[in-house]
Amino acid sequence: MGTPLADRSRHGLFRYLTADESADYLAIMDLFSATLLTDLSAAEVAAELAERGLAVDRDIAETRCRQLVAWGNLVPSLRDARVSTVAEYIRSRSRYQVSKLGGRLHREAVAILHASDGAREVARELLGQIVQSLDRILAMLDRNQIDADALAGEVTTVFGNQRVFTESVRDFYAYLAGILSRYDLGGEEYAQFKELLLVYIDLITADVNRHAPAVAHRIGSVLELIDPLLDALTQLPSLTLPDGTPVERSQGRTRSDWEELASWYDASHGASGPEQLRAAAGQALGQLITNAKRLLDSSGTGFPGVPTSSGSPDGSPPLMTTALTGSTRPHSAPIRPGICCSARMSPTRGSGLPRHGGTQIRYTFPCRCANAATARCEGAVPAFPIRPPTGSA
Repeated sequence: MGTPLADRSRHGLFRYLTADESADYLAIMDLFSATLLTDLSAAEVAAELAERGLAVDRDIAETRCRQLVAWGNLVPSLRDARVSTVAEYIRSRSRYQVSKLGGRLHREAVAILHASDGAREVARELLGQIVQSLDRILAMLDRNQIDADALAGEVTTVFGNQRVFTESVRDFYAYLAGILSRYDLGGEEYAQFKELLLVYIDLITADVNRHAPAVAHRIGSVLELIDPLLDALTQLPSLTLPDGTPVERSQGRTRSDWEELASWYDASHGASGPEQLRAAAGQALGQLITNAKRLLDSSGTGFPGVPTSSGSPDGSPPLMTTALTGSTRPHSAPIRPGICCSARMSPTRGSGLPRHGGTQIRYTFPCRCANAATARCEGAVPAFPIRPPTGSA
């Protein structure tokens, strides 16, 4: 989806989040964002903050509110009041309300401040819902009488589901990139994230591969009927401001909205959403393999945790923790001198991962363990299937 140019005059809206008194500003914005049309004076702000355990003098509360007005987070709200003194009258007229953009920004800020540091689950089930909503839209447009309210609901559902899906995908891959770039990732933790990559990402990619062509085909059909669709939506009561200020409308009410949605699913160019997801899956796998090689090489033995002696102190065969799984299950297999094993992995259908020889990817790591000279390797069997090379000594 296209992103309009930012209005630099709105940068001040963010200042309360990083100001030295940010705790006061956040608490004040919480008060104004708690309910609709909250109207408070500085004295009322100070009293409500005191009830929440934050002691703020009335004059300080007045200063904070005025600063939020200057930044654009609050707007003045004048209201007549019954008072006994001129001072009380002046104070009573200094009332404030949250601005539209100030309230939206604060809701997003609070959501981020309370968000988990863990991975966000991808809302992949919404792709199927988008297909069903598009089917219903096409069925409505095929009728002589179009139910404009029902049509508007389905249009809003399509774009709402698309927004939630793309946001969840971005959050998930951003989290995954942070994990795969860690140099302290190893052992059991590495094994868990390997499973996440090979199973969950493949599940996401498979769903995209299954639903994206259906969505793209249906959006193309909607674009052929875009004029009657937009005409039906314009028949609904809408908001029009008397001063001519543009109204922020729901997505799907313009031709450009549908063209941008179609572009996200368009498989004819490499910048489409499904293509980006497949590329991200391949990139993540590449980083996983890079981490595996780093873990193997960092020990100086070929695998982390491999003992340099021919066995453990108790006389048992040496164990080594593989970089692929973190397991320590021993095995003994004949090998060619200098080679431990050849790891192979068969990509799951629909994963979009690279293949070698048409069916599988093979990786060979040099053996530097203590038993290489005797052509015996006491090692662990990782989750990637291990096959000792044929024709070994």
